[in-house]
Amino acid sequence: MLNGRRDLPVLPDTRCINKMGERGFILVPSPPQRDKMENVLYEKYKDDERVAIFHWALFSPMRQFVIEKIKDPLREGIEKAQRLKQVIPILKHVASLLPKITKKNTICHNTHILEDKLNALLLNHRNRGRKSMVESGSKMLKFEYEHDGYYRWLFDYMLIELAMELVRGNWIPEYLQFPEKSCWSGSDLPDYDTLTTMFKEAFDERPHTLLRVELLQDDSRRRQGIRTKVLRDSITTA
Repeated sequence: MLNGRRDLPVLPDTRCINKMGERGFILVPSPPQRDKMENVLYEKYKDDERVAIFHWALFSPMRQFVIEKIKDPLREGIEKAQRLKQVIPILKHVASLLPKITKKNTICHNTHILEDKLNALLLNHRNRGRKSMVESGSKMLKFEYEHDGYYRWLFDYMLIELAMELVRGNWIPEYLQFPEKSCWSGSDLPDYDTLTTMFKEAFDERPHTLLRVELLQDDSRRRQGIRTKVLRDSITTA
């Protein structure tokens, strides 16, 4: 059975519906059995980077754990909150329940880019009062992007739209008095002339854009093939 990479172990799975026509949905055990199984698996595999994040998040019994202990509380907290500070404790709590997310347990090409860029941001961000909030938000972003196609699409859509506005010169970075040196140890944002030069150099380095698109499409197809293989293996061993 595969769960993202051949060298990664899979979590024990419950019995599947023996019909791929019903999308191979996994049958969830009764609540008492499931809760016990969740707790055992959670403690055993939370810090094991060999377990792929998408398998940890999408397959029974941990799937229900992710929905009930992470996604639903965060969604409900955001919907009910009237101020940002009411969401922050919930965000920190649900992020603390997530496994460590690294390149070792993720397979999405873009997640690896997020890993590099967010690590650089966290390294340079030195505002102690907002440090844990930014760290928790970064962890949730990587987690959602890696396993949830819905939020991945929304993120990609906005990223592409903003990137196009930046290239056109419509999105202008605000400098003003931020960031304060006590909060940021990295370099300042480049001015627009420097940005223009950076864009040109980036395009010159990769003139064959279609090859890049094909790489990302291959990555998406590979992920879908892996998930299908996991479902089929689960059904075979049920």
